[in-house]
Parts: sequence; C-alpha cells; structure tokens
Amino acid sequence: MKKIVAIVVPVVICFLTGFIASRLQTDAVNEWYPVLNKPVLTPPDSIFPIAWSI
Repeated sequence: MKKIVAIVVPVVICFLTGFIASRLQTDAVNEWYPVLNKPVLTPPDSIFPIAWSI
C-alpha cells in the first residue's frame, strides 16, 4: 500500500499543478499569443498539437 501511495501522490500533484497552471494561463494565451510575430515555419493552431507530437 505504501508503494502505491508513493507513486500515486506525486503523479496526482503533477497533474494538479499542470491543471492549475493551464487555468491561470488561458487568458494570457488567448490575448498575447495571436499578436506575436511568429516564424514562417510555425504551424497553424489546428496542426500544432500534431506537429509538436512528431
């Protein structure tokens, strides 16, 4: 049981931290990211997750 807790607790903390960070950044990404001068090779928003995974 201690092994499971030792694995699950850090994973839950990481996911919770990522979730909270994404909630805090939503407005910022919607406001300033579209107005950045991006390089020509930057993929469109709909393709970005696929390109990032590759």
